[in-house]
Amino acid sequence: MQIKIIILIFIYGFGHFSVYASSLGDYEKALTSYNAKQYDEAFIHLKNSLQQDPDNLVAKILMGQLLLINGYLSTAEIEFYEALEQGADINIIAEPLGNTLLLQNKYRDILDLNYADELANQQKIKWLQIRASACIRLKQYSCAEKAYEDSLVIDPNSTMSLNGLASLALFRKQYTIANAYIGQALAISEADATTWRQKGQLARVNGDIDKAIEYFQQALQLNNDDPLTLRGLADLYLESNDFDGARTFINQIIEKTPDDPLAILLSSWLDSKDKSKPVNNKRLNKLNAILSSLGPEVIAEQPELLYISGLIAFFNGNTEQASKDFAKYLTKNPNDIQAVILLSRTYMATQQNKQALLLLEKHQNKLLKNLDSALLLGELFINANRSFKAQSLVEELEQFYPKDPRLELFKIKLMMVRGKQEEALAILDSNLAQNLSNPTFLFTYSMLNLQAGNKDKALEGANDLIKLYPDDANFLNLKAGILIRLNQLDTAIAFIDKTLSIEPKLFPAKFNLASIYSRKGDLQQSNELIESLLKVSPTHLQVLTLQAHNFVANNQLQEAIKIYSDIMVLNQSDNYSKSQLASIYMRMGDYDKALYHLDRLLTENFDNVDYQLQKAQVLLALKRYLELEEILKRVSFYSDLSLDSLVLTSQLQRAINDYTGAITSLSAAEKLAPDNSFITLDKVKLLIDTSQLDDASKIIIAIEPKNLENPNFWLVKALYSNALKSETKAINYLKTALELDPNYHQALVILYNMELRGSQEAGFSKQAKALLAVNPNNILAKNLLAQFYFTKQDFARASTLYAELLEAEIQINKAEIYNKLAIMSVESDLEQSAEYIKKAFALNENDEQILDTYGWVLSLQGGYEEGLGLLRKAFARDSSNPEIRYHIGFTLIKLGRVDEAKKELSIAVNVQRPFYNRAKAKDLLNNLN
Repeated sequence: MQIKIIILIFIYGFGHFSVYASSLGDYEKALTSYNAKQYDEAFIHLKNSLQQDPDNLVAKILMGQLLLINGYLSTAEIEFYEALEQGADINIIAEPLGNTLLLQNKYRDILDLNYADELANQQKIKWLQIRASACIRLKQYSCAEKAYEDSLVIDPNSTMSLNGLASLALFRKQYTIANAYIGQALAISEADATTWRQKGQLARVNGDIDKAIEYFQQALQLNNDDPLTLRGLADLYLESNDFDGARTFINQIIEKTPDDPLAILLSSWLDSKDKSKPVNNKRLNKLNAILSSLGPEVIAEQPELLYISGLIAFFNGNTEQASKDFAKYLTKNPNDIQAVILLSRTYMATQQNKQALLLLEKHQNKLLKNLDSALLLGELFINANRSFKAQSLVEELEQFYPKDPRLELFKIKLMMVRGKQEEALAILDSNLAQNLSNPTFLFTYSMLNLQAGNKDKALEGANDLIKLYPDDANFLNLKAGILIRLNQLDTAIAFIDKTLSIEPKLFPAKFNLASIYSRKGDLQQSNELIESLLKVSPTHLQVLTLQAHNFVANNQLQEAIKIYSDIMVLNQSDNYSKSQLASIYMRMGDYDKALYHLDRLLTENFDNVDYQLQKAQVLLALKRYLELEEILKRVSFYSDLSLDSLVLTSQLQRAINDYTGAITSLSAAEKLAPDNSFITLDKVKLLIDTSQLDDASKIIIAIEPKNLENPNFWLVKALYSNALKSETKAINYLKTALELDPNYHQALVILYNMELRGSQEAGFSKQAKALLAVNPNNILAKNLLAQFYFTKQDFARASTLYAELLEAEIQINKAEIYNKLAIMSVESDLEQSAEYIKKAFALNENDEQILDTYGWVLSLQGGYEEGLGLLRKAFARDSSNPEIRYHIGFTLIKLGRVDEAKKELSIAVNVQRPFYNRAKAKDLLNNLN
């Protein structure tokens, strides 16, 4: 039996690798076809590759690029985002993704994607060009100007950036400035078609048509495929009524870009001018198809299409597009009340409450026929602090819905939420003495105070009730509920026991008991009670909420999601369930769903700081920095933030490099907790990072007497000394921190980095050895020391430590260790290296370093096809690594693909970052030449 199992495993493994190799083979065929611009063939090979291995990242990236070329923009966008989720290098994805978004008019999406800090210089320039284009389309010209200027900081000779600034100046009619930028660009290169095209545009503005045509013709000689230049020439001929000349260039545009709607429009218009030409129905049908999906000006003339487009966008959660479509539709059909309501809800979903209020208030009389919509207006009145308008609305609604519970609920909310809560409670207090024998009054007194958070007064009311009715189960249970709020759980249990002895089936009492068990961590007893309650009332919201809470506590997240979703079906206004769903999805890493629920919450609770900060965390995870910045600006205006909110705000501000805001938030937190050294030291770190060293010094001196035993204090003091270029002091302070806490990893990491940078005094290796002598199980110290030896190419010592780490009970990253061992043995023992890298790959098939090592080992063993496939996958995840390019170049040579190898090796040897095998790559390239 054992032999059979081994054979089966071998057959499976062989079959898996065979499919894998076939997928890589199809990819290489696709790449060859793609480079030859044989896109149909490339698509077939890519499809085959992805069918065999859906996780083939290089194939997915190439598929995205192919879809972009063929105009399948939304599908290309999906491919690029999925590739990023699978670990693709942003340097490969950013430019095609940006162009895909540009072509779909998703300009705001581009601004939300702050990729610049993650990109290498040339890719960063290209991304900034795309960002500038998006800024221009959104009419944010300062934003565009900054993007171009940032590009010039990276490369002052970037003609792309100079052309961009020239284009911007032309648009702003700043012709002198445009001329200066064009002159700078031409001084750098006279072979840039864009520069000549813009020189032609400037000549046209100045009325020199002959010169304009000359410059456009020069641009065409440099790039005869540029439809913008062709269109510019066509415009010049149209301007001079030379229709034959115009038609020549327009036909060239259509030949180059068959789906250009403006070109088809112009061509159709020209045909209409020529009575001898029949109408080209095929072209007109194509025009209609293109513009009905992409052309807003055509849709604007067909209101029904606008309404349908808005409705689809609304239900798909694309609120920004929905608001645009509905707004345009209402300009044609201003009295469509359904569209008014939909647009207002869309405004609210995008935090545009003011616009929603203005819109609904304009149609207030019509809304009286729809209570839910009218109450939507009422909510907006309340949120805008216009309670008098809300009261006026209530008085009107009472004529139509005198006893409707929805209206009664709104009236209570109006009283309690906006200014009348204290007044209502004061009236209750003033009438308490004369109503001590009135159970209805006492019950109301207790419940409203409990709702307002006045637990002691709520308990007082409950006690007065029990004095009147000592054996009333409901009043006993009311007191138990208040005791739960006061966290007096054992006392509450005693009252519930008495309650259930009087009325054993009392639903609220059993619920309170289940709640207590949940708080005490006895989930089993809590869940047993919940099950019994749900048999009585399967849709009881509070019981379902408690059940979902227990599921979360027990890490049964999918079960919790189902319950909370059921609750929201039963009660769409249940904010707690929305909040919990958002928290669960954040915990699971599903940020889009988390954001959806938070947006729903903030629609009705726009000033809730907790929800706003929760959304800010999601936006940070999604890298939507512009929206995050807007939220943090709003939050910073609140003067009553809690300590936790201030600390979280500072962390989020730091994440978007708003150090001034982060320091302000921590200063406010210090006032609430003046003795909290963590907050103070965190603030000092920020002051050091922002070179405010005098302020940092004052705080360090002030807090030192109370923090002599705090390792974090000595680390901060080391950072301060390092900022003053006092390396010796910094090192001594770090050693003091490690003496206080040998496991204080931050201090050890700083020493490690200092010695790697060449510090003669850091003594990291000595310090790490000393820590290991005291505690051989100090995993971080051992791992850092092994990494140190690996970097210094002391492979014997590094290998010994890595072997010990593999035997440790606590693993840092076993796959990484095997990869390091493989790298260290690749030249001395290729077979052993292969064994190590196979183990690494079995643990992590997606790490770019492991893929590179495995591909390199396979190539050295003669498995060039398989090796190349893995190296391609590594490159897809880290395109700026010259080692990977060197390995690809070597492998391509072995496969006889010399021209491709030259390209890879040329890029590798000229890269600016450190490159261990640069000399070998140069020798290999020189031999080819």
